[in-house]
Amino acid sequence: MKTRLFCLGVIMTVFFSCASNPAQKKTSQGLYGMIYDGDNRPVMEVKIYVGDKFSAISDIHGHFSLAKLKTGKTYDIRAYKENYEEVGLEIYYTDPANVLYINMCHMDQLLSRAEQALRDKDWAQTAALLSRAEAAGGDYPSIQYLRGVLAFHKGEYEEALRILTTAAETEKNAPYLDLFIADLYQYYAEDRERALFFLNRFLESRYEAKVAKRVRELNEIKGR
Repeated sequence: MKTRLFCLGVIMTVFFSCASNPAQKKTSQGLYGMIYDGDNRPVMEVKIYVGDKFSAISDIHGHFSLAKLKTGKTYDIRAYKENYEEVGLEIYYTDPANVLYINMCHMDQLLSRAEQALRDKDWAQTAALLSRAEAAGGDYPSIQYLRGVLAFHKGEYEEALRILTTAAETEKNAPYLDLFIADLYQYYAEDRERALFFLNRFLESRYEAKVAKRVRELNEIKGR
């Protein structure tokens, strides 16, 4: 996901030009930068690209330096690290004395924010954060589970079942997912057969007396 920023934006990029010299001469300079995650902690080993060219990597303190940039020019900067949200920005480079600050979230931070947005009943923000987490390589079953929960809270029960059953096909040992699907089938879709299937699958990986009781009760209804 690429964000184009000029001077000030969500990602703080600050460059000052000299008001007394509007016709500033282009010179080769270096650009110093710092990278932080969603909790304002430095991120090391982030690869920095200028255009398509690999140009630097952040150190243990999240610091990096880009050499031989010319003031008075526009550059495309991209920061990439596996399991983090990729950041792309366009800067107009005016003053080598200033610092470029980049903020990039880890996939787990995005998922945590999505969970909070879900608790806050901010459906649009939840959906946006889940998409960002997926783009950052977030855990697929967790993302799909939260998407299913989101659909459920919005009253979209068929969509919730579609999302969750699709996730269950690839995630064979996720009891929390099986139980949620069973609840949807039993209490919202009124499909006892499918509810039994997922309740039994839950019990195969984790025994809970109340779930076993539900299975017995559904089997008794089935046998009448």
